[in-house]
Amino acid sequence: MNTPALLLPQQTLQKRQSKKPAEVVISKRAQEILEAIHTYRFVTAWDITRLFYSPTSINHVRELLALLSGKNDYQDRTYLYRFPLPTTRIGNTEKIYTLGSRGRAYLQSCGMDIDWYFRPYKFQFTDDVMTYYQPCLHALTLTRFLVASQVFGKKSQEWELTSIRTEYALKKEIAEEPAKKQAVTIAIKPDKGSEEEQVTVIPDAWLQFHHHTNKKGSWHPVFLEIDRGTEQQKHFKKNVRARALFLANGGYKKLFGTNKGVIAYATTGNQTRMNTMRIWTQQVLTELDLKKLSSRFLFCSLTPSWEQDEKSLFLAPMWSRASDKHPVPLLA
Repeated sequence: MNTPALLLPQQTLQKRQSKKPAEVVISKRAQEILEAIHTYRFVTAWDITRLFYSPTSINHVRELLALLSGKNDYQDRTYLYRFPLPTTRIGNTEKIYTLGSRGRAYLQSCGMDIDWYFRPYKFQFTDDVMTYYQPCLHALTLTRFLVASQVFGKKSQEWELTSIRTEYALKKEIAEEPAKKQAVTIAIKPDKGSEEEQVTVIPDAWLQFHHHTNKKGSWHPVFLEIDRGTEQQKHFKKNVRARALFLANGGYKKLFGTNKGVIAYATTGNQTRMNTMRIWTQQVLTELDLKKLSSRFLFCSLTPSWEQDEKSLFLAPMWSRASDKHPVPLLA
């Protein structure tokens, strides 16, 4: 039986606005915001505030984003498309923003190649509302991590974030270059007796940090995977198996141009989830006779308010290797 809380998003989704949006003059900062949202796909006002403003400017940012989205949820023909994050609580919910049709057209007029657009019709709800929002929640967590990495790079005098390659950009890159598509296609047998399966290995994001320790410095790539605690053992092990073989057979180097880097799983789950993933990874590496890669797999349970402490996220001993529980920094 449907509950009132689960019916709420169904009802709000039907309130599409057809009113013509007010004319908006796109300033330099507004263009930067549109470009950032194109990169991240899904953002909140808090993310944009972290990227471009001081924390006290959150209300100004909300007003600006509201203007760009026609001051309504589900508004068509606007620079941004806004919709609420579903909740079972009564009252205002956090708003999510993605590029609207006018935003895409504007960036295309600036010479950007925009080949993606949000499809609202895909957000059709049944009794299990959150199931349909899981990809969006995953994307928002990824956005928070990438924003934290950019803020960390801006604030640090020793560390510089030199490259962000998101899953979205990598998929396009791979589709256009057959050699890279071949590099990320891994043949695996998930279980004994099962047929060989072709798995495409693409991270949620690949980040490269440069540490200014001497004249040349050192490079620290991070192959990032966001985990929201929803993957069961079978699927997670297949994921790890493919990534281990990706490292071992040279696919990683062909795609990223280096052998360096860690595969980092950041989970919104608790310590138990983190340790479970670590143990599953150990088991897979043992089965593959690739235990030498154990130190390349790192795991972290994202603590409350983790996105507000970017220094600890990257430099504090919050991460554990697959090979042991001893905590280490992500950038070590």
